[in-house]
Amino acid sequence: MGWVTAWAAPLLPFGVLVAVTLLALSTASLLLISGTPRQSRPAWIAAASLALAGLGLVAGTSAAHINARDGSPLRALAAQGQDVRLRVEVDEQVRILAPGSSSSRVLIPATVVALSCDRPCRDTPVRSWPLRAEVLVFAPLQG
Repeated sequence: MGWVTAWAAPLLPFGVLVAVTLLALSTASLLLISGTPRQSRPAWIAAASLALAGLGLVAGTSAAHINARDGSPLRALAAQGQDVRLRVEVDEQVRILAPGSSSSRVLIPATVVALSCDRPCRDTPVRSWPLRAEVLVFAPLQG
């Protein structure tokens, strides 16, 4: 269940993931505190509780990541097709990816620390502002 939730999470709205989290964790808790003593509780109850707790944790983590992703001003600017200049700080060592269909590429984990636009950004008069947003930069190996 957890793998399916992790796979589907980017396609699901934040509210759905929060509801799945709350439902799975509360059901797991109810199963564990049901009226039967621990010693006489069937093994399937423990297994189901563990599976539901895992589902709740995956859905909750996914909800947090999707909330951060959807709240990023970078996402809104990209949806508008607006050209921006970003100042980034490289967070980790550059990773060379396996050759793809055309050529090798690199992956650079970075943090955007400033954003500026040629015209007002996001329907505001602001043209630049400081920002802290994690990004993954994909670039050709050459150049």
